[in-house]
Amino acid sequence: MNAVEADLLDKIGNSRVHPISPDRPGRYVAFEGNEQDPHPVYLPQGEVIVSMSPVEIRWPAPISPIEALMLVTKAQKVEDIGLHPVSAAACTPENAEKPELQLFSDTEFGRDEIIVAQDLIKDFPKVAKTALISLAESQGVDFDYAREERRGSIIHEKRSPEDPLAQKITSESGWGWAYYGAKDSNPLYIQLAGLYVQQKGREILSEVYKDKNGEEQEVLHAVTLAADLMIKEIDASPLGMLEFRQEIPKGISNQVWRDSKEAYHHADGRIADNTYGIASFSLQVDAYKALQALSSLFPENKHLYDGRAKNLKDRILNDFWVEDERGGYFALGAEKKEDGAYELLRIRTSDMGHVLDSDILEGDDPGIVRKREMLIRALFSPEMFSGKGIRTLASSEVRYNPASYHNGSVWIRENNKIAKGLERHGNIDLAALVHQCTVNIWLSLGIMPENVPSDDTPEPRINGRIVDAEGQIKYRVEQPGQLIQAWSASGVYQSIEFLKKYGYPVPESVAA
Repeated sequence: MNAVEADLLDKIGNSRVHPISPDRPGRYVAFEGNEQDPHPVYLPQGEVIVSMSPVEIRWPAPISPIEALMLVTKAQKVEDIGLHPVSAAACTPENAEKPELQLFSDTEFGRDEIIVAQDLIKDFPKVAKTALISLAESQGVDFDYAREERRGSIIHEKRSPEDPLAQKITSESGWGWAYYGAKDSNPLYIQLAGLYVQQKGREILSEVYKDKNGEEQEVLHAVTLAADLMIKEIDASPLGMLEFRQEIPKGISNQVWRDSKEAYHHADGRIADNTYGIASFSLQVDAYKALQALSSLFPENKHLYDGRAKNLKDRILNDFWVEDERGGYFALGAEKKEDGAYELLRIRTSDMGHVLDSDILEGDDPGIVRKREMLIRALFSPEMFSGKGIRTLASSEVRYNPASYHNGSVWIRENNKIAKGLERHGNIDLAALVHQCTVNIWLSLGIMPENVPSDDTPEPRINGRIVDAEGQIKYRVEQPGQLIQAWSASGVYQSIEFLKKYGYPVPESVAA
């Protein structure tokens, strides 16, 4: 245990509750709570709640991580996990009539499927193999405006045009299907291909599939197309970064994992304008790792990838790093202006922890060590670390709300990624603390939810309401998390395996 880790663990101590102070300039308590609903809602000054309604959740029977993984992969037995593509979530029978709790059920999401495959690569490699082939089959082959499709693009989500929810989205937002509005799907796909080849060999690249045009191709073709598009988009940026912007009027605003309308914002609460592009911090990390994977997959073209990777690493370390009265941290992203200048989004989010799950902060260079230690301190500050895990947004930020979808809640997906990075850098006890929080969410609720509020209640809970607000824009502040989320199931599975591996206590019910 190093000095930083020991100091942080000492400060955290046995307390798993960090009270939230509403006293923050620019933020106010829009709803104070009442006897029926005791949980307050925080909003930036100038914004108001326009609707708030409860969602009755019928509590499902407890489920294990393996059972959840079988559900989201439609497996009849454990050995079948990976025979079918991963659905982003599963709806429990008790809530089958609740549309709010089946937004992603039985639907293939590129980002989610890839992350689950990465999580399970060691014990369930078939998940990764199936993902690589299935996502190749739906890969973009042409330009299509409504689908935001490009040649080589990996899906955001794949729904049948006959799906009632797909029809509703098309009617309200004009999307076509499959929909490709996710800028991180391509680098994640490339990463998965590299990881699978590293684990299982290059045979996967010769696997044959039929593309959207019905033509036979090999997986190598899909990886090449995904890489060509990513490189083209990196080279289109004057700074050599991978950027996103909203392509269609009612498309996804922020085309990365943190995709809520208000998720990308400035420290004063201003919502970032993606008209000219946003360079997301986490997207640069993903692109950097994808370029490394390409260098390994195609050593004959190593020179094409290494220079771009070095540029991204330099940008990550220098352009996104912030030091202010709150300490040192990586900004959420950079908003591109009409004149080509970039303005940093100087807020503390869980995304800054993504860099730990890479080699960017490795080594003993004093400057790197300093950034690494300051970053870890930021992640485990009282504003970022709650009793349930690491928050998506620091509680001191203007847009923090404990049950906000991306601006305050705790996601198992994020905590799992950060814990992997902590383990990589030798911070085993801090990684264990995060994994223990994840296991506690599951044991407390009996399910593997998409997220939980990061408020000061002693135990995790599921948010049971929908809250809409209006200010700069009209947006959804809160909604219930899905009850069985695929990457939460794989995250809980990984947490249990980590605790076993390093000899930390594991509840008897899951020790076998």
